[in-house]
Amino acid sequence: PVLSRMYGPEAFGMLAVFAAIATVLGSVATGRYETAVTLPEDDRDGAALVVLSGAVALGAGVLTAGLVTLGGGPVADWLGVPAIAPWFWALPVVVSVFGIRQGLSYWATRRQRYRTAAAGVVMDSVGSIGVPLVLGVLGWLALGGLVAGRIVAVCLAALLLAVVLLWRDVAALTAGFDGPRIRAVARRFRDLPRYAAQTSFVNSLSAALLPLLVTKMFEVAIAGVLLFSMRLVLRPVSVIVSSVWQVGHSQLPTLDPPAQKRLLNDIHRVVSLALALPTAVAVLYADVTPWIFGDRWDALPVYLAPIVLLGYFNGVSNATSYFAVFGRFKDQAWVNITLIVVRAAGILGGGLAAGSLGAVWAYSLGSALVYLGVNVYWGKVLDMREEFARNIGLGLILCFGVMALARLGGSLGPVVGAVSFVIGVAVCAGGVFALLGKARIDRVLQSVRSRKKPTK
Repeated sequence: PVLSRMYGPEAFGMLAVFAAIATVLGSVATGRYETAVTLPEDDRDGAALVVLSGAVALGAGVLTAGLVTLGGGPVADWLGVPAIAPWFWALPVVVSVFGIRQGLSYWATRRQRYRTAAAGVVMDSVGSIGVPLVLGVLGWLALGGLVAGRIVAVCLAALLLAVVLLWRDVAALTAGFDGPRIRAVARRFRDLPRYAAQTSFVNSLSAALLPLLVTKMFEVAIAGVLLFSMRLVLRPVSVIVSSVWQVGHSQLPTLDPPAQKRLLNDIHRVVSLALALPTAVAVLYADVTPWIFGDRWDALPVYLAPIVLLGYFNGVSNATSYFAVFGRFKDQAWVNITLIVVRAAGILGGGLAAGSLGAVWAYSLGSALVYLGVNVYWGKVLDMREEFARNIGLGLILCFGVMALARLGGSLGPVVGAVSFVIGVAVCAGGVFALLGKARIDRVLQSVRSRKKPTK
């Protein structure tokens, strides 16, 4: 709420554009070699992968500098945001430093230095929030303060990881500066830049379409409202789902087929029902967001509803997205390509037909249908179509039930509306518990806890 009162939608829109471009460039900056750092048995091979990914990231930074020199100004003018052009000169630094940071983060995981990895994440958050706060108090960079905070945050997090890990693992890391060993691991994991990097690029491009096209077609302020909406909705969903997803990712390969089906059904039902209540609350009380975040955000309630819809189906889909576990990389690539086509068509078609809100609704509905298709796909692959359909149906019934009860009570007065909402929440919580069963909830939660506990 403090940052939203210091910086308006235009400033958040600048951040959305900068972050979208940086993410697309950074998605392939390391060749995805860093994802293999934890795999080799020999620490020297892991260190060589850290060095390799860092070297590729530095090369990507040099290439990015050339792209900015040739096209930075024209791209800013094409987007209709000439004020962002000077900030493009920071892209080479961000791309290189973020790539190096990724390699160091995986090294910290390999060495079971979880506190160090967590400290890097905390430092990123501190920079992203603290720097804009200071600039806002001083009255500097009214439009670029958030972008400056993002740049500083990436650098601070990478610096922290580098200092701590070099201090603790200097001998192990320096062993990675071995030419023959670097060439050996590059050959061993040569499929990463061929396939994993392509998948990462397509994913990041799919996510970047909304802020970039909305900025081009309408104005940067709308991109800022959408970025703010996604932070409110998608980040909490991502935290919940990623924790649950790790359960299946770690346990599925070790289970027999019947046990796999039971675990997948448990996870899918937990997520489908657990996201129902937050979805209902976000839709019901979207009108209070300008009061919380400031008068400049009066457009926020209008755009929250489609983003909430997107968040629900995105969360349910990601909870059972096991393309890597089952080795279905080609199918995953087709899903990602379909997302790009559907999202681009939705933004362009919806925007031309019904303005910016139509573009966002078309984008969200199209994405939700693709995510629903992913559920149908995995239901067919795992022979669990009925279970998945039942889980999503129950989640939507609970979600719309709470909203209908609260709306009906609200029409009779604020007090009755509040009481109706409380009753709806109680019914929803009771329904979730009854449908899942205590044993199933305990089993999933225990799996999450055991996953988070580091092994000795």
